Amino acid sequence: MKRSRANLFLFQLIGSLFYFQNIECADVQFSNCWKPEQRHCTIHSVNIDPCFQENGLVTDPCELRRGHDNATLTMEFTTEFNTTDHVLQMAHKAAPIADLPLEGMDNEACHYTPCPIVAGVRNTYTFPIEIKEIYPEGAYTIKWKLWNDGEAIKEACCLKFRIILH
Repeated sequence: MKRSRANLFLFQLIGSLFYFQNIECADVQFSNCWKPEQRHCTIHSVNIDPCFQENGLVTDPCELRRGHDNATLTMEFTTEFNTTDHVLQMAHKAAPIADLPLEGMDNEACHYTPCPIVAGVRNTYTFPIEIKEIYPEGAYTIKWKLWNDGEAIKEACCLKFRIILH
């Protein structure tokens, strides 16, 4: 009897490790918002922590729990342009007619990445995301932009990625 309980405990422990392996921070699949000839920013990687991916694959969207999970988005990027000390950011829920801005987001990107941004230098952007209970459940494509204040929007980093809210 003791042996079967020990085996059951070991089985549960191993199962938990595999489950939590998929919850740790994860690279997420993303796409650029613009065609290659229109890009002035290279996005090297996008990571969300925590990120539960059902099959543990980078192609799976991150699944987050409303009202329980706070996540951190980390992006590695290099621009082809210099910025001022005032870089703006905006996140939207991508929609067919018009993108819908995420409410309550701090628009000052320099709070989350060193500014000014220098062309050709690899940068890290780290942004905390509060997953509010009021957000509706569902699968979403999120569009995230960073751009130099006062400049044409063409001088921007822009990416899209998918999430699922439960």
